[in-house]
Amino acid sequence: MVLAEGGRFHRVADAARQRPAAESPCPCRGRLQGRPDTGLEGENASGAYRVVPFGLAEPQHKHILIDEAVLRARGRMPEAESVWVRIQTASQWPRVQDADVVLWQVGNREAAEAVCGVLAGGVSMPLVVAAAPEWNASYRCRWLDAGAHAVLDCEETEAV
Repeated sequence: MVLAEGGRFHRVADAARQRPAAESPCPCRGRLQGRPDTGLEGENASGAYRVVPFGLAEPQHKHILIDEAVLRARGRMPEAESVWVRIQTASQWPRVQDADVVLWQVGNREAAEAVCGVLAGGVSMPLVVAAAPEWNASYRCRWLDAGAHAVLDCEETEAV
């Protein structure tokens, strides 16, 4: 169950949705590739996984990627083992604090610097940065050194 409060979405814990303490909350440590509009594939210590865009998701998909604007319009998180929320601006950051993973799509210098600012303040959940190669060339090391969990090369920088 999710409650919307002050523009933020809060998960209400229930026994069926809680993870064992030993399981990493971040399925993105390790290899990650793909495109946010078609899906992401990754591999970590727990094995291979796929993150499917909300509009393409079917009941068997365990990891869902949803745009923050769509999540806000829905008023509740989709049912999934993990919910990745896609943002594009710093103003969206405070509204996604209950996501399992945040995917921040960077399309300009302002967004690239905003990611640096948020990481400098510390993040409470995994943050994946998706940016075009030209932004990654300039910022990848800064983002990773500051605490980003992954940086994805991605030509797509606008939400669809």
